[in-house]
Amino acid sequence: ASAACTPVGPVVKRLADLGDGSPGAIVPNGLDLWFTAVTRDGSSSAPSVGLYHVATAGGAPVLEPSAGRIGVAFAVSDANLAIVRITEVSPSSTFESLVFRARTTGAELAVTVPSKQRLGSLRATPSGLFYATQDPSSVAASIAYFDGTRSKPISSLRSPLSFVTDAREVFYIRYGTNSGNRVLESASLQDGSSPRIVKDFGAPVNDGHRVIGVDDTEVFVARTSPIGHGTFNDGDVLAIRKDGGGERVVVTIPGFVGDAIVDPDYVTWTDGILGKAIGRARLSGGPIERIEVAGNVRPLAADACNLYWATSEPNAIYARSRLP
Repeated sequence: ASAACTPVGPVVKRLADLGDGSPGAIVPNGLDLWFTAVTRDGSSSAPSVGLYHVATAGGAPVLEPSAGRIGVAFAVSDANLAIVRITEVSPSSTFESLVFRARTTGAELAVTVPSKQRLGSLRATPSGLFYATQDPSSVAASIAYFDGTRSKPISSLRSPLSFVTDAREVFYIRYGTNSGNRVLESASLQDGSSPRIVKDFGAPVNDGHRVIGVDDTEVFVARTSPIGHGTFNDGDVLAIRKDGGGERVVVTIPGFVGDAIVDPDYVTWTDGILGKAIGRARLSGGPIERIEVAGNVRPLAADACNLYWATSEPNAIYARSRLP
């Protein structure tokens, strides 16, 4: 993604009204913020997903033309879009495929063929595109890499719900060899390399773990502890050294549900199940800051300049400066 961005300023700015559309994913890219909006016609038919971008300096959202029927997940770089194309094979069945699309010409390249496999967690990096696949009929799943010409698998594992990458390695949570234990694992792009365990979390009865970010030396993991009926115990954001040499607690969060992102300075999260506020803390440690918001927050994103969030009730997208 482009390094350039437009500072919004410390006052919250409403970038886009989604009307009847509910927010899907938001991805900053240079001077624009890209997002998906999901609408339903009130019937039992599948929802309609539109892909848009809006200038962070101000202006009306622009719909990406002729995208066809797509999924919520997407990735964007200066030159290309990666979208999940939905193909209906019967009134009750669809196939998904990953499509690489040139932003200037609209020319498309099929990265995967249409199949029952579900695609998600698309990550565009300067070196290429990373993506996850999941077989809905089993727990078989994989993470793969596309360099603009060909794809290659990186790791096969059970249900890769999320992963992060520094463009050289991918980091993810998987079940270990012992019953119930979970490990933070890394897989390299280097041919012939094998995945390595960065951290073994053991077999916690209630705790959940999800990777949320990575920098030059550390991987950031959200630890949650669900109680039930939409309630959570206090959780943590952990910073674990890539070389496995140690870990630290960045922040302990009351009632942490795990919806969090990491930027070069902060970890930022939604407060509670309904996301009625945004919390954040510096990666170096310190007190929790709270940002009051309108609506229910889902999801969050950040670039070098700004913090972005989408809300439902009202359906809208907002931004403010990332740094004080």
